[in-house]
Amino acid sequence: MDTTETYIKMCEKALPDIGGWAWQDGDFGYRNGKVIVWNHVHAEKNGWGTGEGCIPLFRQDQSQEMVADRLVGLQTVCAVIYDFAITEGEGAGITINGTMEQLWLAFVMHELHGKVWSAEKEEWT
Repeated sequence: MDTTETYIKMCEKALPDIGGWAWQDGDFGYRNGKVIVWNHVHAEKNGWGTGEGCIPLFRQDQSQEMVADRLVGLQTVCAVIYDFAITEGEGAGITINGTMEQLWLAFVMHELHGKVWSAEKEEWT
């Protein structure tokens, strides 16, 4: 799971476009400078409610679910993400040192919202 400063910023800045996040037990997040694993009992106990103040850190499978209707079969998934990484990756702010979480979130933002990550500005443009 990517918990780098870059990925945390990517997730935080993607949230307005992605919309509200329905937290489920086991989701990863970032709150008050710490990576957390969501647990609804702990969240209620600490007054987090439905996740206010928490940044969801999307797992690779969660990003894939966001674009699942555009992908059919493993071969298609591999071909599409490979093509995106080769043709759009660097332009989408993804470098060879990026993670699969970063690559898939960049793909989601590119496909669904027409945005790319600007490492320089630290925002989706």
